Parts: sequence; structure tokens; C-alpha cells
Amino acid sequence: MKEAGFFRRLGAWVYDVLVVTAVLIAAGAIALGVVALALKIGLLNMGNYVDVSHYLNNHPVAAILYPLYLFTVMVGFYAYFWCKAGQTLGMRAWRLHLQNEDGQRVSLTQALVRMATSAFGLGNVTVLIDSKNRSLQDHMASTHVYFDPKVK
Repeated sequence: MKEAGFFRRLGAWVYDVLVVTAVLIAAGAIALGVVALALKIGLLNMGNYVDVSHYLNNHPVAAILYPLYLFTVMVGFYAYFWCKAGQTLGMRAWRLHLQNEDGQRVSLTQALVRMATSAFGLGNVTVLIDSKNRSLQDHMASTHVYFDPKVK
């Protein structure tokens, strides 16, 4: 197997952005539903907020917890797929596979380091100047992204 090139990584990244967007929309809808239910049964007080969305974005506690919740969902998405299967849905579509330097699945620590150093995907630009086609996040997390050609 050879290291994945820039354009394959870019294709997988675009695909994953669409998937993560859908996941975040679903997570946001769940949060809206939970807060609306809590308001309806009296666990929370609406106060001067116009609606549930206004409450989530402007209440002193909710304005911290809601983005933290969405961030956790996004990190959980990548960590789950990278650690469990070595591929996100976008990586699967572009036949890319993530593994550590031993050829094994990445650990949670490696997945978190990869996310923290990826610069929202911009770390892949280093593939264009790296002689081994490795990205910044791959160097930092001691991982490799390989292209798996279809077996005939």
C-alpha cells in the first residue's frame, strides 16, 4: 500500500464535512428537543428568551454547554471511526485507511492528537511538500493514511 495523495485526502475530507454536518444537525435537533421538553415540564425556565434556540445560544450556562456538546459529538465521530475501523465514511468512499506505524488501529490518544494537529484539514497541505506523502497530523500522531487500490 502507498501513502494517500493530497487529492484523495481532499475528496475524503469534503465527503466527511458533509457527513459531519448532517451528524451535527441531528445532534442539534436532539439538544433542541431535550431543552424544549425540559422547559415544558418545568425543569428549566424560559425567562426572557424568545425560543429554545435563543435560550441555547444566550443562556449563560447553555451558551457554554451547547457548543461543547456539539464539539464533543464531532470529536466522537472521528475518534469512533478512526479507532474502530480506521476509516470515516469519506475515507471509505475514497478507499483510504488510517493506521499507526505498527499497522494496527490507531489509539484514542493518536486520534485525539491527529484531530488537534489537523488544523481542520489544512494539515493535509503538507502532503504536497512531504516526500513520503504524510500530513502534519500523521507526523504528529505517528499514523499513516494509505490508499487501498481495489482488488480485482
